Amino acid sequence: MVLTLGESWPVLVGRRFLSLSAADGSDGSHDSWDVERVAEWPWLSGTIRAVSHTDVTKKDLKVCVEFDGESWRKRRWIEVYSLLRRAFLVEHNLVLAERKSPEISERIVQWPAITYKPLLDKAGLGSITSVRFLGDQQRVFLSKDLLKPIQDVNSLRLSLTDNQIVSKEF
Repeated sequence: MVLTLGESWPVLVGRRFLSLSAADGSDGSHDSWDVERVAEWPWLSGTIRAVSHTDVTKKDLKVCVEFDGESWRKRRWIEVYSLLRRAFLVEHNLVLAERKSPEISERIVQWPAITYKPLLDKAGLGSITSVRFLGDQQRVFLSKDLLKPIQDVNSLRLSLTDNQIVSKEF
């Protein structure tokens, strides 16, 4: 992720994140991180509430996070570039991705989704990224090659008016 000094603050604060740490359920050995099973890794997710400074490239970057499923009172600071952290991904972009239609499971549709971009990737994700389809809380991992940029936001918004949950999130 290429962020300039001035952009880092607004880009990170308020964004959702995924974090993977060797301390969160693995013995830390490289062999235990099988990319074919990336969805089964012990990912932690939540929202970034503050950052220690505005330069995301500095190795002492800390983020104050609220983890999903925990009270906001349990917010805590974590080191993004910690030795035990294997990956830290931040929501980045709105794209279209193929998925089974929520209404007709036999039908494949292009659906708006939020992609995550790594600030840190020692786990070897490479061309795989996390995707969360709008209207769903579940995340999936897909090849970046399967994602399409959204060309016309207004026409997409009109096509989503039937699905109020997706339309509101969009």
